Amino acid sequence: MTGTHLVIRTDTSVTIGAGHVMRCLALAQAWRDNGGQSLFVMAPKVASIEARLVAEGMQVVYLATESGSEDDARQTVQLAQQLTTDMIVLDGYQFDAVYQQTLKQAGCVCCV
Repeated sequence: MTGTHLVIRTDTSVTIGAGHVMRCLALAQAWRDNGGQSLFVMAPKVASIEARLVAEGMQVVYLATESGSEDDARQTVQLAQQLTTDMIVLDGYQFDAVYQQTLKQAGCVCCV
């Protein structure tokens, strides 16, 4: 493991469904089974998804910025640095090459 924390950057809404989050939840559960903790970083808040993640023992933080933006990338890096982890999982179509490059330039390892 890179660190004890894994930052997962994904989104869900009533229009895009919960597939991204549920796939990441399975990864977070496996990470936990190996002694780690996961932080879900999301942009829009969906109460039912948050309830599911919290019920599974996951932490959830919401960003107040446009999903996939440069500000989003900077805030995600800051959260990873606060947790002293450099591993960030990205699951979503909005995380383009520019977004990924911002994370990599900050020293983060991205898994897409």
